[in-house]
Amino acid sequence: MGTPRTTPADAPLSSVPDVPLDPAPLGPAPTAAGARRTVVAQVGARIVSVLAVAASTAIVLRAIGKAGYTDWGTVLQLVGFLAFAVDPGVSPIVVRRLVQEPERAPSPAALVPVRLALATLALVLVVGITVGLRGSGTAVLAVLLGGQVLPRALILNATPWLQVDQRLHRQTALEALAAVLGLALLAGGALLDASAPVLAVLGFTGPTTLLALLMRRELRITPSRARDVPGPQRDRVRGVLVEVAPLAGALVLVALYMRAYVIFINAADPHDPAIALFLFAFQFVDQLMVVAAIVAGAALPLLANRAKDAALLRDPLTHRTVVALAAVGAVLGAAMIAFSGLLTAVVGQGVVDGAERYIRLLAPIAPLLLTSFVLAYVYVTVGRSRRYLALNAVGLAVNVAAHALLTLHLGVEPAARITWGTELVVIACALLPLLRTPSGRGAALTILALVALVAVAGELAAAGVVGAWPAAVACAALVVLVAARPLLWLARAVGVPLPGGAPAA
Repeated sequence: MGTPRTTPADAPLSSVPDVPLDPAPLGPAPTAAGARRTVVAQVGARIVSVLAVAASTAIVLRAIGKAGYTDWGTVLQLVGFLAFAVDPGVSPIVVRRLVQEPERAPSPAALVPVRLALATLALVLVVGITVGLRGSGTAVLAVLLGGQVLPRALILNATPWLQVDQRLHRQTALEALAAVLGLALLAGGALLDASAPVLAVLGFTGPTTLLALLMRRELRITPSRARDVPGPQRDRVRGVLVEVAPLAGALVLVALYMRAYVIFINAADPHDPAIALFLFAFQFVDQLMVVAAIVAGAALPLLANRAKDAALLRDPLTHRTVVALAAVGAVLGAAMIAFSGLLTAVVGQGVVDGAERYIRLLAPIAPLLLTSFVLAYVYVTVGRSRRYLALNAVGLAVNVAAHALLTLHLGVEPAARITWGTELVVIACALLPLLRTPSGRGAALTILALVALVAVAGELAAAGVVGAWPAAVACAALVVLVAARPLLWLARAVGVPLPGGAPAA
């Protein structure tokens, strides 16, 4: 291993040279430029997917109505709720091993039985919880719409190898094509007055299965497969599972506190029409989670490489990166506020009028999600997954207590604030080790300020005190003012040409 050394705070993440742990060459080190290409391509493809999801939601709302959408939305949220079971932190652990210890990384084929077993468990839970919350009449819908977790597990099995090669944009592009195909099939099914379960197969589970078949080829041809070390796989798989256990536990807790509202709002009043509004609004949080995962996924190989030569939790460069990404998330939160009315009108098709209020109340989750994903990978990279597990246990306790005190008695209204407030508690705890250094203290205070800006703007817009657009514009301007230096550094670090200077290498 390389000898730890310090580097200038303004240096890009790729500036620390890769020091192979094995005498054999491991291929080129991950670079910031590669991360930029990956993120830009992924975001471009994701925009296509988001548009397809929005159009699909509009089609489903018109086809099955608000009452039917409550069942549909419940299943979708439970699929997201149990996403941890499809990949309970296996991918980041495999990425770390491929970059730092390839001889301890299992082969993709060795992980398939584990992935499918976890996905089957997730499907059983989706069906069981849906039937428990919404009645036995939803069982077929839950099986067919929730069944997408099985091919999704095979898709995620390719992720670590593509991530190391900074080729996740290829997966995202194929996902966009699958989403467009699903949209076309969904529209055809709606024109033929197909039932909700048939729409589920046409629009979601069928295209996801096709995508899983296409990803087999991507996994076969990606360059990092050259790092596969022949030999017995059982001990390697067992080692991954042992290492992933704390992170898996943390993801279980995250899933619980992020989606626990589904159980509480249904328990408060399963016939409350506001449930459909909140489920609709939360779909945009789901898309933010995808964006956060894209950004954090691009950063993970860089963090793993950087950790060879720097203590990430005390590293000024890592602090600046987290602040810059939180600022990007805050701008996305401002965009949620600005476009909340348009999204509700266009996507909601007049079926979920009033959902814009919940979109605005959920907006503070945007900077928190980007911060949370990156901090989680920092903790994984430095071997402190157990610490992250404990932090999420605190979050779950806060979340359940708040829902029990407020949501059960007041219904949907408090759920948005509890959702992002829980994430804030977890991140505040995760930032505590950063307070030991001046750059870490500055980073923590800046992140909290960014969240506060979005929260104030969202509350004012939701209450009608200020229009959505003025609140969003003021929020975005203040975000840029507060985090100008980290944002400029990030832009240069990923090669964005800016006036007055060349991009950073």
